[in-house]
Amino acid sequence: MITVDVAGEKQRQLAFEDWGEPDGHPVFLLHGTPGSRFSPCPRASVLYRLGLRVIAYDRPGYGDSDPQPGRAVADAADDVRIS
Repeated sequence: MITVDVAGEKQRQLAFEDWGEPDGHPVFLLHGTPGSRFSPCPRASVLYRLGLRVIAYDRPGYGDSDPQPGRAVADAADDVRIS
């Protein structure tokens, strides 16, 4: 689990997992409702062969991630933004 500072908000917990090639092309797996970062994911051997790194996280208020009151669906972009 990591602590992130998203778009000037106070820090919050954002739980994540990643599989595959550590230096591979990042692909984000966003779960539905309900769901979690442990939703079905391709086998690690397939990810390595394809050179992919899959990153899945618990959306705010799910699993081990802190809630984010007033959140809109479009706010997910801030959670996965690479800066």
